[in-house]
Amino acid sequence: ALGSLLRYFEVWLLKISGFFPDLNKCVGCSSEIAESSGVWLAPDGAPQCYGCSGARGIAISSELKQSFTSILRNNPSVFAGQSNPSEHLAAIEDISYRLIRRTIERDLRSYSLMNQVQAESKLT
Repeated sequence: ALGSLLRYFEVWLLKISGFFPDLNKCVGCSSEIAESSGVWLAPDGAPQCYGCSGARGIAISSELKQSFTSILRNNPSVFAGQSNPSEHLAAIEDISYRLIRRTIERDLRSYSLMNQVQAESKLT
C-alpha cells in the first residue's frame, strides 16, 4: 500500500504543479486519444498518438493509462485499496521520476532513500 500511496502522491504533485501531461490528447496533431488506446511520451514528456510518435518514446498502454486515470479520479485510500499490478506501479514510478527530474533539472536523492526505507520495512 505504501508504494501505491507514493505513486499517487507523485502523480498528484505533477498534476497540481501543471507538469502532468494530458494522456488523452496528442500534442503532435491535437487529436483526442481514446481511453482504450495507448499513448507515447516524447523525451520532453509530451503525449503523442501512435501516428505522431511512430511508437517511439515511453509507451503507456491503455491498461497503464487506466491506472493513471484511477489515481486522478479517486482519493488515496481508494487507489491504495485497489489491486494495482506491481508492473503498473513500477511504470508509474519510472514515468513520474522522469517527469519530476525533467522539471527540476536534477536527480532526486529522495528516491534512493525511499527505496532503502521500503526495503528495510519489508525485512521487519
